[in-house]
Amino acid sequence: MRSIIIQFLLVIIILLSGCQSNDGVTVIKGKVQNSNNEFVSMRYFSKLRAAMNFDGFRSMGTRINKHGTFEFRSDAITEGAEYILYTGDIGVTLALFRGDKIKLEFDIEEGRKSLFATGKGAGKINVLRLPQFNYSLIYNSNLPMAEFKVLVDSIVDSRQAFLEAIYEKEPGNDLVTEAVNKDLIERIIKESPLSKKEYDFVKMEILAFKAGVLSGYVSYLADRRLADSVKIDFSDPYFDFLKDPEIKKITNYCSMNYNEFCQNLPKYKHHRYLQRIGKSLIYPEWNSIYDDTVYMNNAFNYIRDENKAEEFEYLLANEFSMSLNMGYFDEYLEYKHELFDHCKNGKYTRTLEEFSSLIETGLQNSEFDLGNPEKSLDSLKFNKIMEEQDERPIYLSFWSPKYSEAWIMPFLPEFLDFEKRFEDKLRIISVCVDEDKYKGLWAAKVIDNHWHGNHYFYPVKSENLRANPFIRKFISRNIFSLCDGECYSLFDKDGKLINNNVPSPRDFNQSTLTEFLNKSE
Repeated sequence: MRSIIIQFLLVIIILLSGCQSNDGVTVIKGKVQNSNNEFVSMRYFSKLRAAMNFDGFRSMGTRINKHGTFEFRSDAITEGAEYILYTGDIGVTLALFRGDKIKLEFDIEEGRKSLFATGKGAGKINVLRLPQFNYSLIYNSNLPMAEFKVLVDSIVDSRQAFLEAIYEKEPGNDLVTEAVNKDLIERIIKESPLSKKEYDFVKMEILAFKAGVLSGYVSYLADRRLADSVKIDFSDPYFDFLKDPEIKKITNYCSMNYNEFCQNLPKYKHHRYLQRIGKSLIYPEWNSIYDDTVYMNNAFNYIRDENKAEEFEYLLANEFSMSLNMGYFDEYLEYKHELFDHCKNGKYTRTLEEFSSLIETGLQNSEFDLGNPEKSLDSLKFNKIMEEQDERPIYLSFWSPKYSEAWIMPFLPEFLDFEKRFEDKLRIISVCVDEDKYKGLWAAKVIDNHWHGNHYFYPVKSENLRANPFIRKFISRNIFSLCDGECYSLFDKDGKLINNNVPSPRDFNQSTLTEFLNKSE
């Protein structure tokens, strides 16, 4: 009897430990109507372009199966961060917690407006997708700052009132009954009520919205050189939001709006300092701060002094990871000690050290063999590759490692799916084009993202990159740009260029291939 009880207890312990180990796993299940085996992916939405995910999340992708379902599971979700779900022309932002268990239902033909979430963590997603919580606010340069602040305050008050009605489950509230989308709000109250944690999160997001847009509007007006003669006056009631004690309570450092606010705080501090020493500034001078050597020398201290310790570490780590990921190696090395001396969260320093090590050693990695001299191209080697005997046309992707975070790395699942679908129809080759000093960065990104494929590196001189004969012939877009970073060309089976501006793997299909091949005949 005793042995039976012990065995029973062991089973219970195992089951409980299994449940506990699964608490940190976030599950996203999808049920899609009118689907046709479309590809669906989920990527992390970083605070800064090219900033890393310090929890190890990498973009995920799969095909909607014949039953119209798909599933993503991850134990590397960053608490409170935003993720974007893509399929076809549908892009949906998901604010996620660790341990969320969410089911998404939508009609592929009706798009994102048909999406509704249920399950643990679904309430915050449904609420933030309501038009009443639309976080995009188009700045209006015709509005003076005082009027803009009144507008923002009214939006914030309205959102907080809506949030209370939804959280308290009040379908009879006038705000709900008079809303044009009252049926949807009532459905949220009934089918995906907000937990206390979700309520607190959305409340903080509303405050982050206020802080972000109010701080951003100053830069917006300054960029347009408006109010040329208006002096900056921090006693103006507009700047009261800087002292708002509620904003200081925000703990979701991943919030896009809150990070806009945090990035601007050092600017405010420096401008106040300039006023104290008697320098009078007008708004068009607001964004010239980066030319001020005093500011640049004190920027680190400003960021540290204006933020909580944990927040400071997060902001600093994102700044450094962006520098490293975009090839600003000198800047990273110059200030690296600042992060490592002040950062107590090992995941930041560990991630940066691992990626930095990949930049240094990636070319020696035997699995990927990117350091092989045959992987480094010149015109002769490139022509040789194009002339290899093969009955397949050639699809060639050109990209820059510095700017790959625009459309390459975040969408890598689409690339891998494309390679799988077209491997029998196309020779698919990837050529990284940039200065030779970024060759290690190229290797690091390929290896870090486990991108097995047919990879080459074509070095070009830094002078007049766009004028390089190789680039002018084969690349039609500016791949050395934060907005692009990529270009795709199609060659026939004999290596003759058909078109140097074909669709990316996200949009390329069989009909596209047929169309271009027919035009070339």
